[in-house]
Amino acid sequence: MWKYIILLIIYVILVFKEQNMAVEKKTLTQLSVPICLETLFYMLSGMVDTLMLSSVSDQAVGAVGTANTYIGVFIIMFGVISSGMVAVMSQNIGAGKRQRANETLRYAVMITVGFGIIVGIFMQFFASPVVALFTDASDASGAEVVRLGGQYLRGYVWDCMFAGIHFSFSGYFCACGLSNIPFMNNFISILAVRIPVAYMASKFFTASLFPMGLASPLGSLLSVFISVIAYMWLKQHPEKVMLNI
Repeated sequence: MWKYIILLIIYVILVFKEQNMAVEKKTLTQLSVPICLETLFYMLSGMVDTLMLSSVSDQAVGAVGTANTYIGVFIIMFGVISSGMVAVMSQNIGAGKRQRANETLRYAVMITVGFGIIVGIFMQFFASPVVALFTDASDASGAEVVRLGGQYLRGYVWDCMFAGIHFSFSGYFCACGLSNIPFMNNFISILAVRIPVAYMASKFFTASLFPMGLASPLGSLLSVFISVIAYMWLKQHPEKVMLNI
């Protein structure tokens, strides 16, 4: 999400340059507030699984924490890729080159999908050994953490692909000055899918963490679906782009 901060910096610099330091405070507020709220909701949603499993077992909580360490690394990789894409898209949209911005979005989606598939397939076979790198599996408690962590990671790892696609579209919308779209998108996916699925998994699938691991990918999949619809709508209504600098 810190890539959006980069976008804001670029936006402010361009506004300063083109408007002789006369910044439109209302426009900046409309752009930045949804981004901040989206980042807050995203961070809070990452705590859902841990809270849901706090009543199950200490091993389950430890497994989720260990698996999320790797997920965080993967998300950072996508953040690095998409940050560059956001800067390019914002510059092209600001220059009135919408087609180049669309092509940049397409390349960003292709890169994230390819990387996500590779990581997802790899983790289906090596999730437990990867979790074991941070856990002592020599005792019963550690072995249980490795087993549960592997199950959770095999499901959650697919969020790398779907979240990567969602991040790419979110960057595109923010580059268009429509940061309210990814904010509402993220808000809907968390309330409609992320939390309900995690809750049901914690209640009905306590023997395995694989179903809970799927909660985040399913939420991101809904976000992708909404993003595609919003993107198609925006192509039909180019006048809605707010970033005209």
